[in-house]
Amino acid sequence: MNTDQQLDLDAIDAVANAATDGPWLANDRIGVATNPAGDPLAVFGGGEQDRADAAFVAAARTDVPALVAEVRRLQAREAAFTTLAERWQQMADHGDVAIGSFDGPAAATLDAEVGERGRTYRKAAADVRDVLAAGRIPHDLMTDDELDVAAPAAAGSAAANEDGGR
Repeated sequence: MNTDQQLDLDAIDAVANAATDGPWLANDRIGVATNPAGDPLAVFGGGEQDRADAAFVAAARTDVPALVAEVRRLQAREAAFTTLAERWQQMADHGDVAIGSFDGPAAATLDAEVGERGRTYRKAAADVRDVLAAGRIPHDLMTDDELDVAAPAAAGSAAANEDGGR
């Protein structure tokens, strides 16, 4: 499957739900996946690879629906964070409209505070979008403890790249 393609979770779920109820079991001695009653569902043979294939197929009966549920949960979380970033951007834009509309002796102070708040909202929105795009927290947002953990990992990765990954 091309990794750029969107998964059709409904189709995957339909295939899983149409299969024999699980959990499925794998026979340790021969490459057979069975239902709980012991009826064979998939027969692979008796070799070591066959037993591994049977174990994979048996596990897939419960793992596939669990993975579909997890992908949906993560997609919902991503959508929530995307909406949050959009709202922060809207709040910043709304504040920009107010700058210059204040009257009286505190107008300059209010303009400065609204402008700073807008910059903060924009930065927060950009940070959330960056985290969603990268799948990790950028270095400028990491705590000292996170940086302490990241530095040795990055050094190990750089060393592996220098010696050809050996």
